[in-house]
Amino acid sequence: MQQEDKQLLSSYFDSAPGFFYTLVQGRDGGYAMPFASAGMRDLFGVEPGDVARDIAPFAAVVHPDDIGTVLREIEASARSLASCRFEYRIVHPQKGLRWIAADALPQRTPDGGMRWGGFMHDITERKRTEMELQRREREFRSLSENLPDVVVRYDRECRRIYVNPAWEKANGIAASEVIGKSPQELSVRVKPISADFERMLRGVMETGRPDSMVLNWLDEAGGQVYFELRAIPEFDSSGEAVSVLTVARDISEHRRMESELVLREQAYRSLTENLPDNIARMDTAGRVLYSNSIHQRSLGKPVAEMLGKTFGELFPDGRY
Repeated sequence: MQQEDKQLLSSYFDSAPGFFYTLVQGRDGGYAMPFASAGMRDLFGVEPGDVARDIAPFAAVVHPDDIGTVLREIEASARSLASCRFEYRIVHPQKGLRWIAADALPQRTPDGGMRWGGFMHDITERKRTEMELQRREREFRSLSENLPDVVVRYDRECRRIYVNPAWEKANGIAASEVIGKSPQELSVRVKPISADFERMLRGVMETGRPDSMVLNWLDEAGGQVYFELRAIPEFDSSGEAVSVLTVARDISEHRRMESELVLREQAYRSLTENLPDNIARMDTAGRVLYSNSIHQRSLGKPVAEMLGKTFGELFPDGRY
């Protein structure tokens, strides 16, 4: 190799965000790194020359709980002669706990030993991000799996990627049967409105704005079921909506009570409008809330003029 090429290669090795190495195992089973690029100094706090004959300085900074992992991966690679990639922790003399990713390609040497060529680099920030995501996912599941509300997460193709136990209970289907399927592919009770529902999901994904709707279907007994649903977009680090989380609450009882109140009000008005008596309803401040036809004729005022007013306001002369 020409001197210029050697200089370029050396410059590449030294500027890489990690370090290249050659690991050898002698016939006596001992390990050494006859070559380690300058990045080892920053990555491990170890001088490359200190491991040329024995990797003890390198092994000394490997986390005690992970040294076994490193040895097992290297030994397995030697047996299979297959490349390996593994992750482990070190305790850096200045930087403290760090995560390292190692790649190694094994090769037998003529004297019966083993040689690995590879590269190691710092993945601490990636591992921190992964662990934070895992922590948030645990918190999400802890909350959603104990909510009475129905919680579902959909991917960009409107396929379910998570349903909570409340969804399983409401639909009578195990989560394993619906994960990976869209509402139109598998909808038990809401099939007639699944197309509209998917359009809403896609709209939330495309606009990045929340939306809501009321789902309505008939249960097995023929009764009306109502769920009030809110869809919230979830974004990746670049700000692109990658999933939609929906939270739905059963409002069937509330709707039933509303309908019952309407019926009762209609029955009340039907009764009062056909009685020969003066009937009016006031609030606690004496303002008129209702006046039947007989009452309006007796007072000589239409109901539109009386609503929300007291008798003192209606008749300033004090006759009533």
